[in-house]
Amino acid sequence: MSSVTVRQATTTDNLDVVSVKRAAIRADGHDSYSADQVAAWAPDADEIDDYENALGDDTYHVLVAEVDDEVVGFGVLNVETGALLALYIQPDHRGTGIGSRLLGQIETTAKFGGADTLELLASRNAVSFYADRGYERTDRVERDIDGETLTFVAMETDL
Repeated sequence: MSSVTVRQATTTDNLDVVSVKRAAIRADGHDSYSADQVAAWAPDADEIDDYENALGDDTYHVLVAEVDDEVVGFGVLNVETGALLALYIQPDHRGTGIGSRLLGQIETTAKFGGADTLELLASRNAVSFYADRGYERTDRVERDIDGETLTFVAMETDL
C-alpha cells in the first residue's frame, strides 16, 4: 500500500469527505441497520454545507487521510467538548491502519486541547473497532435522522 498522509482538511475536500462517508455507511450499515435507516443516514449534497461550516469554526478539528492524493478517510473532533463527531474510512482501505492513525491523531489533539477523555457515538457496526482501542460503552443512544430512528452506542476512553 502507498503511504498515508494525514492533514488538516480544506474546503476543497468537501465532495471527497461526503463521498467517503456515503460509501462507508452504504458498505457496512446494512450489517446493523435496515435499508431505510441506511438511506436516511447516508449523506446527501446538503451535508457539504455542514462540513464547510465546521471548517470555518475553531470548535472543530477536521482531518483527512490521503493515499496517492486521494481522500480515503476523515475524522472530526469537537475541541470544546472533547467529542469525536465522525470517523469514516473508504471501505476498500479498511483494515490498513488508516482509521487507527486518524483516531490516534484526534486523541492527541483532544489531549493537547485539555481533554481528559474522548467521547463518541459509535454505529453498531463500529463498536468493536473502538473497543479494541480501549473505548468503553457508556450508554445506548437513539437518534432521529430524516424520520428514521437509529441506535448508536456511546463510548469513551481516558486520554
